[in-house]
Amino acid sequence: MSSPSFISYFGYGSLVNLATLRTKYLSAHPAVLQGWRRVWLARPAHAHSFGTDVDLAFLSVERMQTSKINGMVIVDHAANLDALDRREVLYERLEISTDEVTLEQPESSVFGDMHYLYIAQDDGEKSQHLHILRSYLDAVLQGFFDHWGEPGIADFKSTTRNCHFAILEDRDQPIYPRHVTLNAAARHAVEQHFPVKR
Repeated sequence: MSSPSFISYFGYGSLVNLATLRTKYLSAHPAVLQGWRRVWLARPAHAHSFGTDVDLAFLSVERMQTSKINGMVIVDHAANLDALDRREVLYERLEISTDEVTLEQPESSVFGDMHYLYIAQDDGEKSQHLHILRSYLDAVLQGFFDHWGEPGIADFKSTTRNCHFAILEDRDQPIYPRHVTLNAAARHAVEQHFPVKR
C-alpha cells in the first residue's frame, strides 16, 4: 500500500454494495478484476457466522485467465482490517497485484502495488444441492444495480459459475444479517435475471 495507515481491497459480491459496509471506509472505486470469475460454493458452517446450514451457497472467486469481473476497490483505514477479516471469516485474505485491477477512473489509482482479495476454497460437497439466499442475493445485486444498472446484473450472472442453484426465498424473513430493501427498479431488474418462485 502507499501508506501503512491504509489498505485497499477488491469486493466482488456483497462488498460491492456500499450499504453493507460496516467500517468508515475512505473511498470506493468501481473497477474490473482480470483473470478471475465469481462462483457460488458450498457455505461451511461456522459458529460465529450467520446460518450454519451447510446447504447454503456463498460467493467466491476462482482463477480463469479469460474472464474479468466487475467489482469495487474499497480504500479503508488499516485499523479496520481486523473487523473486515471477522466479516469475511469464511474466506482467506490474499494479496493481488494492482496490475490485475483496472479502475473505471484510472486517475484515482493511488493505492500502491497490491490489493487484498478474499477467496474461499471449493470443497466440492453438495455441489448440486445448494441454495442461494434471496436476502444475500438482493444485497449483492443492489450494489451492482446501483453502480452499473440492469446491465451490471446481467454481467454478474454471465460471469458467475453455478447461478443455476436454487434460490431460497427468504426476502420476507431475511436470514442474511446485512439484508437490504430493494427499490422497485432494482427489484424488477434483479427478478428479470433471478425470478422469484411463487
